[in-house]
Amino acid sequence: MTRNLRDREETTSAVFVGSDGASALVPFSGPSRAASRPRSRSPSVEVPPRKLARRLRCSPEAVALTLVALVLGLWRLNRNGTGNDYYTAAIMTGAKSWRSLFFAAFDRAGVMAVDKPPLGLVAPSLMVRLFGLSSWTVLGPEVVMFATSTLILRWTIARHLGRTAGAVAGLVFVLTPIEVAVARSDNPDALLVLLTIISVAFGVEAIVRRSSWLAGAAGLAIGAAFTTKQLQGLLGVPALGLGLLLFSSDAWRKRAIRALVFGGVAFVSSLAWIAVVDRVPATHRPYIANSANDTEVDLAFGYNGARRLAKPLSVADSASRLLGPANGPQSGWLWPAALLGGGLTMLVVAGRRRRVLGMWLLWTVSHGVLLSLMPGKFSPYYTAPLALGMAALIGVALPICVVRARSRWSGRALLGAVVTAGVATTWIVARRSAPWVAPTATVLAIGSVVASVVAGHSGAQGPRRRNAQRLGTFATVFALLIGPARWSVAGAAEGQDPIVPASLLNGPARPDPEHQIILQQQERVLAYVRRHDDSRFELATSRVTTAAAEIVKANRKVIQLGGFTGTDRRPSLRTLQQWLSLRQLRWVAVPALPPHRKDMYPPPSIVAGPWAPWVRLHCRSVPASIFGGLNLTDYWLRYDRLPLLAPLELFDCGGIGTS
Repeated sequence: MTRNLRDREETTSAVFVGSDGASALVPFSGPSRAASRPRSRSPSVEVPPRKLARRLRCSPEAVALTLVALVLGLWRLNRNGTGNDYYTAAIMTGAKSWRSLFFAAFDRAGVMAVDKPPLGLVAPSLMVRLFGLSSWTVLGPEVVMFATSTLILRWTIARHLGRTAGAVAGLVFVLTPIEVAVARSDNPDALLVLLTIISVAFGVEAIVRRSSWLAGAAGLAIGAAFTTKQLQGLLGVPALGLGLLLFSSDAWRKRAIRALVFGGVAFVSSLAWIAVVDRVPATHRPYIANSANDTEVDLAFGYNGARRLAKPLSVADSASRLLGPANGPQSGWLWPAALLGGGLTMLVVAGRRRRVLGMWLLWTVSHGVLLSLMPGKFSPYYTAPLALGMAALIGVALPICVVRARSRWSGRALLGAVVTAGVATTWIVARRSAPWVAPTATVLAIGSVVASVVAGHSGAQGPRRRNAQRLGTFATVFALLIGPARWSVAGAAEGQDPIVPASLLNGPARPDPEHQIILQQQERVLAYVRRHDDSRFELATSRVTTAAAEIVKANRKVIQLGGFTGTDRRPSLRTLQQWLSLRQLRWVAVPALPPHRKDMYPPPSIVAGPWAPWVRLHCRSVPASIFGGLNLTDYWLRYDRLPLLAPLELFDCGGIGTS
């Protein structure tokens, strides 16, 4: 009897797809002669769910967005070199050894690990292992992740909120400057963005389908994001957990179970790698850089957690963080228009669309608030995952605003409010970097709103009306995107800062003369050591950039003293003395100390204790004239101030024992 009822339901309902691409189950009284006749192709024909998914995957806008993402990511990619040498060194080390890749080892000797989990290193390490070191093998996987994130965002928005909304969301995301900058760097943020959109997509599907399995899949993606960049991967957890409770349509008991499944899987998958690494004896793995007690737990919840939350922000700094000069041109220009558009659109949609939009709005607001309140160090690329939610809200709001603006004054007010917020932000952000952008965006925005109103009174119906609506939508989008598009192209045309990737609004920065002098000294020191190397380890140095550059360029075994900041007491002084006494190490390079003055206190990375004081006392300083280096006395006379950097001083420790 159950099967008969099911067959009966299937014969009395059909799936229709509206002009926005959203599907709906519509009942009808029974078969008729008109329904049995073949219908012409239009947006309202019957489309089975599998064919709908195939159309979303293979649609022209998907191809166009993929091409835009690949062009922006791959154009002049060789100008970025091999990215951040700190992570590139770990990538090369992981390409040589699976064990080193698992522990995210920085150097081939396995002395020190980097300050991030290994998941972000896997794809480029495999590419380097297969095809060798180049810009394409190190940075190419990041560009592919960028294009994949664009397609997943477009697909998950189009599936529930309309094809036009998905296309607009994908276009906004692919032209967000910080996303282009992150895609051209080997920092782990491109993978973090990909895993973030996967977790949100699974969370949305879990709400719509009322599935605990999909909630668990969202938790698994969160765990992978944590194993990529630790606590930053967990910023979306509160919104996803709360969204599973609020926006599902079944009983509260089932909602609670679904949220618990999500949280449990996220918790277990996040701590799995940490638990394995911390159970390995410290003598059998690299030292965990920047940790206080050589554990991944302290790195995740100490250095990358509590120690970054120690100094609270003022209210003014929190309110202006996303729109300030550092973050506004990168992604913050989306923030006001996204919140306003998403909030107002929640008032005019209903049913499944409202639940899905509510999930995106909750996720974006909570993510943005957490980032705004985060004290301590804050870099522009921290906002890369947040741009997903802002692009989604813009993509959903604009098509609905344009459609309603053609027939209702409330819709025109809604469209005007969203466009005004976007253009006003453009004026704030672009007034210094690109003065022509804001007036152009204003003219285009006014023209698009006027065109929408005129088209609404023209009486056009059918395909002409739908085409006019799409044209008005994309005209409004281009009015909001002209500034970010200019900044994204600028970021693709010039080389990125390998340590802090961000779109270069005014072209590449002029090189600092002092920094250039220090780099020249470094290159001459390394060249001299290569010519006279006769030990197992080529060099020990307390400067991470020097060690990373030598690992990347010469693929040599270099010992990093002190980790990323130069303050970790690993390897110990006793270990360094043993290497020297066993003739496994001969050369040590440490920063030269400035002349002693009462008002000068060099930072710990310059002092390089405890190794540098012992080396200066027991080893022989190599005169700079031998390797063509600079005269340190002349250098300190020219740059007599508290140094953030200092030129390297080379010491020959050959024949030195443990005395």
